[in-house]
Amino acid sequence: MELELSNPVGASTPRGGGRGLAGMRERVAVLRGELDAGADCGVWRVRASLPLAP
Repeated sequence: MELELSNPVGASTPRGGGRGLAGMRERVAVLRGELDAGADCGVWRVRASLPLAP
């Protein structure tokens, strides 16, 4: 399964207090998936790829 979320760079205000990308990476790793996040042509993207089969 693949999931991608995006928004323009600077469109949101960081709130803090959470685990952010580190927490997402940990959760995706537990499910044997991959996570990619960062700015791309003025858009912030988070992409996760998770295997559906065990």
